[in-house]
Amino acid sequence: MLSSWDELRRWLEEEKEAIILKNYLADETRRWQRLKEAQGESQARNELLKGSRLEQIVGLREANAFKKLGGLSPNENEFVNSSVAWRDQ
Repeated sequence: MLSSWDELRRWLEEEKEAIILKNYLADETRRWQRLKEAQGESQARNELLKGSRLEQIVGLREANAFKKLGGLSPNENEFVNSSVAWRDQ
């Protein structure tokens, strides 16, 4: 039983990170879409995810960590995919 507490704590920490990043991603996706519609794709590139934040979200997406939170929306996936494509250029 005592060894299960560490596992439970780890699981809760993982979910906490996914919840925080999912909310962050939803906000950033909306910002990106508004800018893209108002000023075009080239201006919207400035709003793409970068660095460690992008790596965190990609890692969680690959691990299906957002599944318990309803998954990512098509717009969120497009935002992440565009960020990865821009990073890889």
